[in-house]
Amino acid sequence: ALVATEIATNLLKHGKGGRIALDSYADSSGSGVELIAMDEGDGIANIAEAFGNGFSTAGTAGNGLGIMERQTDLLTLFSRPTMGTVLVARYPRFRRPAVRVRGLIARFPNTAVIGVRFLYGMRTVGPVVIGAARMPALRFLSLDVLAALLWSACWSAAGYVAGAAISRFLADVTVTERWLLAGAVAAIAGVLFVVRRRLASN
Repeated sequence: ALVATEIATNLLKHGKGGRIALDSYADSSGSGVELIAMDEGDGIANIAEAFGNGFSTAGTAGNGLGIMERQTDLLTLFSRPTMGTVLVARYPRFRRPAVRVRGLIARFPNTAVIGVRFLYGMRTVGPVVIGAARMPALRFLSLDVLAALLWSACWSAAGYVAGAAISRFLADVTVTERWLLAGAVAAIAGVLFVVRRRLASN
């Protein structure tokens, strides 16, 4: 979703309009979801420079291409001055979620819009696939607002129930036990933080 938004913004700001296509792909490199953007703008004179953070010709932050490169599994850019730009973003990891979302849309279009918000691994690719299926924008917006309300209500209710349970539990715990429990939670959080940092650095 972030990459699609950035591509659309670039088409409007730099590409003088253009087209975005979303489809699945399967070739010698593998299979997955492919996002292609084409414009007829002024093109990019120095592609390597354009990928650097802070480079902009429109007075923006200049982080767009760098963000897209980090968010995609494979990003390819073709451009020539005065002849426009073609950008290809591939997501092999989204192949299975995309297939599942397409199946849901074909069988239960309304349920699919609401359901993707609750299904892990589909919240990113789901709306893009639904948009590519040409569902009317107003219909999608109405269903998505309903899904957001349901999602918020579920998490609020879960938080309330968890808070009430913790409150009852702590009422029967001594001060010393509370400090021991807090220390254990802090230790676990610290270990998880360190592990996550190491995984991110690798």
